[in-house]
Formats: sequence, structure tokens, C-alpha cells
Amino acid sequence: MTGESESNVARWGLVALLLSHLLLSLAFSLANPPFEATDEWEHYAFVRHLIEERRLPIQSIDEPRSQSHHAPLYYVVGALLTGWIEDSGEPPVQNPYWAYRAERVGNDNKRLYLHTGVGGEGCTGRCLATRLLRMFSILLGAASVYFIWKALREWVPSVPALALGGTGLVALSPMFVYMSGAINNDGMIVMWGAAAVWLSVRAIRRGLDLRQALMAGLVLGLALLSKASGLLLIPILILAYLLSAWCHGQWRQAIIGVALIVMVAAVLSGWWFLRNLQLYGELTGVRLSVDIWGARSGDETLLAAVSQLPYLWTTFWGRFGYGQIPLCSPIYFGLAVVVALALLGLVRLLVHPPTWLDKEAKLCMLLQATAIGLFLAGTVNYMYISPMGGNGRFLFPAMAAVAGLVFAGIIGVFPQRWSLGLSLVAPVSMAGLSVIAFLVFFMPAYTPPDLIGPDDIPAGVTTADVLFGDIQLIGFSLNQDRVRPGDEATVTLCWSSQVALTEDYAYFVHFLGPEESIIGARDTHPGLGLFPTTEWMPGDAFCDVLALQVEEWAPAPAVYAVEIGWYEPETGVRLAATDSAGSLLDPTLIGRIKTVPNEYLIPEVPNRVDADLGGQIILLGYDLGTRQAAPGQVMSVTLYWAIQTPIPNDYTVFLHLATPSDPPFAQADSQPVGGTYPTSFWDEGEVVIDERAITLPIDLSLGEYELLAGMYLLETGERLAVFDDQGARLDSDAVHLVTVDVVP
Repeated sequence: MTGESESNVARWGLVALLLSHLLLSLAFSLANPPFEATDEWEHYAFVRHLIEERRLPIQSIDEPRSQSHHAPLYYVVGALLTGWIEDSGEPPVQNPYWAYRAERVGNDNKRLYLHTGVGGEGCTGRCLATRLLRMFSILLGAASVYFIWKALREWVPSVPALALGGTGLVALSPMFVYMSGAINNDGMIVMWGAAAVWLSVRAIRRGLDLRQALMAGLVLGLALLSKASGLLLIPILILAYLLSAWCHGQWRQAIIGVALIVMVAAVLSGWWFLRNLQLYGELTGVRLSVDIWGARSGDETLLAAVSQLPYLWTTFWGRFGYGQIPLCSPIYFGLAVVVALALLGLVRLLVHPPTWLDKEAKLCMLLQATAIGLFLAGTVNYMYISPMGGNGRFLFPAMAAVAGLVFAGIIGVFPQRWSLGLSLVAPVSMAGLSVIAFLVFFMPAYTPPDLIGPDDIPAGVTTADVLFGDIQLIGFSLNQDRVRPGDEATVTLCWSSQVALTEDYAYFVHFLGPEESIIGARDTHPGLGLFPTTEWMPGDAFCDVLALQVEEWAPAPAVYAVEIGWYEPETGVRLAATDSAGSLLDPTLIGRIKTVPNEYLIPEVPNRVDADLGGQIILLGYDLGTRQAAPGQVMSVTLYWAIQTPIPNDYTVFLHLATPSDPPFAQADSQPVGGTYPTSFWDEGEVVIDERAITLPIDLSLGEYELLAGMYLLETGERLAVFDDQGARLDSDAVHLVTVDVVP
């Protein structure tokens, strides 16, 4: 392919890139619920403050968190665009259970706000204002794409594929298109950053002139009015002018140009920094903002900040919302492999430079590396002072440099004749990744549960009819009946209501132990935070699959009851639960779950008996503190049990003090382990230690008595047949443990 053909491909490629970027950004923007993007409500509130107060906001340590420290340009334009739109100003209603397991892919409480004040028919008021502001951000994103392409075309004019592939690699990446469709001042500083890199590369390539310096000063001044990170563009532009002067011998023009850039930028933005200095005692107001949002404690080290680098990596490529909607790990790993190959390719280019990598191109590479380094250093510094500093979008102003070096490195790995093909593969692959991110990870995180018919309860779910006020439990299931401490169990709960609800109720699931101890708990609004009760229509029915983590300290083995209930989040008052007959349920239990250890410890069993109970259970042995007792005393007896095969029934243990011909004079009957460990939850290979206390009657006659043990089914009273270790069935289906002497 000729150079002219490649140039035509590059030009039409730019059109395709811009259209693709616009479509992807628009898709994310329309699908993203209002204010769910990072700090979007605070950015929107800044715009509304300008509209309503007609002045810049002033941040204060006593005021709620806001974005008031930011430079005003983005918000001023936003106010001009939406100043004619009415808005009540009421903040959105937050979801208090938001971001459960934020690192996990899924839809469990990914939505920050239950209600945003955007609703009803049509898109007016706040809805229209947010749409317009997002459209403005999308246009800024498209302008950024254009400047990135211009910077790469200027860098290596003889290889148009570099501009097409490099621009496509970043412009269609999931996080870039997502942030381009959000209300955020990052879009503006990213645009100015790309423009500054373009002007810097142009200065190195073409030399210096006053017109270019005026443009650079204008870009820098507007960048400084967009975000404090625009300060990092100053050393980039100065370096560009020094490299250009060294390359072209224009030292005088460089000095004049830098002075002109600084002067124009100061005229445009100097008032902003003087205002900050007067109000906050610092040029940017960032320090006070960090204090308001929460600075790192004094004992945290740089290592704590560096530990955020993986998060920085994932949020650079695609991690939506406030970081609670990640992509899957293989995607991040695959992107890391691509970047690692690109770094190897850059080394290869520098060791064996191709013809297109001339002196000016190498100087541009130095400039690009410096730009990336500066924004990375600025981000790491912010990570050091703020726990919320590790966001990949803070590197986006250097995106033109990232695009150029990464794709140049990719070209360097392969033969040069493959360049055009790679320049087509890169944007297509990244666009495909963004589509996958949108359909597979982003959309499900904000999609309410599917509605079902009243008779369409999923298979495996037990139907139910329990009312919590006007909310009906129509089905439930425990998706497993055993779980290890520290692991998760899931519960399916199906809900419905025949009336419109006027309050947003929340529900809970508890794993209850003895004395109401809780070893696992979850609270959530229905639909895992995506379907609050005030949005239900009469007759709506749906199912939630709720995950609960069992506490690491939970005793195991043990069996716990599963309790559910509804309540008012503001007051904590529970809704009364009634069954189909109208009887009050307190607590409302839907099943039991067992905690199991990593392995069962096998104790030494004293006084072996090895009696077989119905071919299902074995009484291994017993332990008795003393064989003599007086009337009124309490005897402690420990029974050691095991099962031969899993059993479905819950048997009651009996422990009787009797004579061969009389009914028991004393007994201790209950399900095993004080009624807390039913036999249906026993596992093969487990020895159950069942401690019991039997109280002798105060009027018990002195003499010898038999201590008998066994099991029966409480519903029928039928005992399990008992056989000794020789296979002979024992009288009364009871195991004779020992003879007890009742003495004075």
C-alpha cells in the first residue's frame, strides 16, 4: 500500500474512530443511571450552585463533601448549558448497603442511589440537565480523540498507521468511553492534555513560532482553569521547547515562547490561584479538599499508597461507577500482557531503530515518556496523601503519550509490514472489549431483577405464604446447607406485593446461633439494591439470590437457624410477620445451615460401646464422671456418636436412669448437643460429642439403676433398633451404658 493510500485509510480511520467513540460513550451515558459515575452528583451540584448562587462555591471543613476545590471552567460551561432548567436541588437518596464486595463482578448492590430525583414521564428538569451535561462531556471526549490523533500524526507523519492504531487503542478503551459519557471535569483536562502533547510534538517536529506559543499558552491557561493537574502540563511544554531549541537551534525563540506561554496562562488563570491563596492559604485548595474527604493517617506509609497500584491499573482500563463494577481478572491480565509486549517492542525500536524513528521522533518519545511519568508521579503522590487517589483516570491527560508509546511498542514487536494491519486490529479489538464490558459487566450491574408470575417460582425454591406487612414471601431456598467459616452461602428469596408501597423497606437474613448469636448477616434493599419497594407495582414478583459470608470465628461444626425479616431503615422497626393463618411469626425461620471445619478432629473415645442404631447411627462410647450419686444430684454424661450413612431425619436422644422393670426414674431427652445439632446435619467421618446432664429426683430410692441411651423419632416415639457389637438386638432398643449406685 502506498503512502497516499495509508494516509486515506488514516483519515477515514479517524472518522470511524470518532463515530465509534461517540456511539460507545453515548451507550454508556444513556444506560448509566444518573449520578452513578464517580463523584457525578458532586460535579452536578457544583454546576447547580453556579446557576442558583451566581458565585463560586467555597469549600469548608464543616461542610459536606463536594467538588468545590476544582477550577471552574467545566462547571461554568455546564451552567451556561443548563441554567434555564429547573431543579429542586434535593440530593439523591443513597443506598446504605451499596458496594457489597465491591471487588466482585456481579449485580449485588452496585447501585449507589436508590432514587436520584430523575423519574416520571419524559425527560425534563434534572433528567434533561444531566443528559445535556453528559452530552457536553461526550463532545469533550471526541475532541480529546481528535487531539490524540493529531499528536500521533505529527509524531511520525510517515507512518499513518501509528496514529490510527494508537488512537484506537486508547480512545475506544472501556474506561475512556465510559468517563467520556459522565459529568466530570476530567473530560476537559483530558482534552487540554491531549492538545498540549500535540503542540509539544509539533514544536519538536516543526520548530518554534509565536503563533504556536500563543496557542500553547491558551491551552495551558484553559487547562489550569479546568483542574489542578493542569499544572503538570507546564514542565511538559517547557521540555518540548527546550528539546525543540536543542534540535533546531532556536534558543532565543524558545525563551520568548516559554515566556509567552507563561504570560498568557497567567493572564487567563492567575486570578484563580490568587483566590485560592487568599481563601485557603494554598494555590490549589487540594490540601483542604483531602482533609475534607479524608486524608491518610500519619502512620500510613508510601507502601500503603503503592499497594493501590493494582487498583490504578484496573481503573485505567475499565472499572465503572465508584470502582465497584470491575471487569474480570483475565481481561486485566490480557491488557497487562499487551503493555508488557509493547515495552519490549520499545526497547527493540531503540536498539534497532527503523528509518521512521529519526532524531525528532526520538525526542518526541522522550517527551511522551516524561508526560506519562509526570502524571503517574502526580497520581502516586495523591495516593500517598489520600486513600481515594488511585484512580486510573488521573492519567488520562497523558493519554496521547500513552497511545503513542504503547502502539509504537506493539509495532516494534512485529515486522513493519504488519503496521497497517495492526492499526486496524487495535481499535477493533478495543471497541469489542468496550462492547463486552458494556453488555457483560456494566449493564447487568444496573438491571433490576426479572419479574416472574405468581405461579412461576423457580425450580428448587420452596413456595411460601408469609406476610411482612404488605410484603409477601412467596418462595425461598437455601442454595447449600453446609458452609465453612469465612466462606459464603447463598439464599434465594422470592417476594411480591399486591399493593403499592410508599416506603423503601429493607430486609435482612441472619444465621442465628444459641442465645441469638449471629455468625452471618446481610441487609439489603430488594433486587440487591436495584428494585426498591416504592418502585414495585401491585402484583410484581421476583427473586433475589443473596450472598452471606459466615464469620471467620464461627464455631464449627455447628448448626444455625436462618432468619429473615423486613424493617424500616430509618427507624430499625421490624415489620410484623404472619403466616397464611394470620399467626404471628417471631422469629421467621426458613431453614438451617451447618458450618463445617476444614477437617473433623477425631477424639479418643472412652468406654467403647459400638452399638448400632438402625444401621444409621453408632453409639461409639460414653464418659461418666462417677458411677455413684446421691438423690438430687446432677450426673454429667458425655455420649460419642457417629453416623454410618447420611440420614434425613432428626432423632431425639434419650438418656434414662431406670431398672429393668420400671419406667425411667430420671431422664434427659433432647436432640443432640442441647438441641442445637440435629442428626440430619451429621457428616460421615465426624464424631459428635453430646454432653448431657441428668438430675436424680430428690426422693429417689437408694440402690442400683441402669443408665440407658438410644434414639427415637419424636413425631412417632418409635425408637431406632439397637444392636450390640455382635449383631444381637438389645432389649427395649436401649444401650446399657453402666450401672449407677444411688447412695446417701
